[in-house]
Amino acid sequence: MIKPEHLKVGNTVYATPSWCGEAVITKVGRKYTYTTSHNFVIDNNLLMTKFSDTGVSHHEVYESKEAFNCDVARGSFTHTVKQAIKTRRLTFEQAKQINELLGFGIELPH
Repeated sequence: MIKPEHLKVGNTVYATPSWCGEAVITKVGRKYTYTTSHNFVIDNNLLMTKFSDTGVSHHEVYESKEAFNCDVARGSFTHTVKQAIKTRRLTFEQAKQINELLGFGIELPH
C-alpha cells in the first residue's frame, strides 16, 4: 500500500485493476491526487483509488512495480486455489479439515 509521503508530483504509482495500471502523479490536492490516467484518481484519505460514479470500487495503490506485481501474483494464486477447491470432489475428512483450518465454524452433521 502507498504511503502519504509518496504522493508527490512526478512519482509513478500503480493500481491493481487493468484499467488503472501505471500512472504518474500530476497534481496533489487536498482531497484527491490526480494522475496521467483519467481513470486513476487517488482518494488522499483512504490512499486508494477514488470510488467513481460508474460504480467502480476502491482499489489498492502501490508506490513500486514490485509491490504491484506481488499483489497481482497473490491475487492470481488465491483465485487459482479457490477454483481448485471449488471443482475438486472433497471427501468428508478433507472438508472437515478445511472447515477447521480456515475457521469457518460450520457445524458437522451428526
